Amino acid sequence: MVHIGRANHFTGAALVAPVYVDRYLVGRVGPGGKISTPIPLGEVHITSTASDAVIHAERGAEYFFEVIGAF
Repeated sequence: MVHIGRANHFTGAALVAPVYVDRYLVGRVGPGGKISTPIPLGEVHITSTASDAVIHAERGAEYFFEVIGAF
């Protein structure tokens, strides 16, 4: 399971950040927003705005990320 949150800042407040897991759109996060989604085991690519992460997901593990800005 991956959890993605975004701080409640006024910078970029009118924009929502798309979040992709292995190139599939899983949601959009606005200021102060959070989303959670299950992910497959093994190598997983998590992408949002201008950055991305590659993790090796394990059974029963939970991963937490924060979106910084949305531009």
